[in-house]
Amino acid sequence: MAPGCEDEYPNGVTEIDGVPVVDVISAGVRLAEVLVSFKRAGLSWISRAADYRRPSAVEFENCNEDFPYSGSGSWHY
Repeated sequence: MAPGCEDEYPNGVTEIDGVPVVDVISAGVRLAEVLVSFKRAGLSWISRAADYRRPSAVEFENCNEDFPYSGSGSWHY
């Protein structure tokens, strides 16, 4: 709650002009609590790290054969 608003908003500010106000500290702490409870429950964690890996040289060459790149900022088909 914003200091000085206790009299005007005794229950706290939850929205302004219809837009929800989120307490980011509390939301972050709650997210950490949920992740810990998932870990304790034995739920598996799905990593998306491999989704952003660099392609291997073979994969790159295969793609480059289908979509040759001239280096000028555009692909030529």
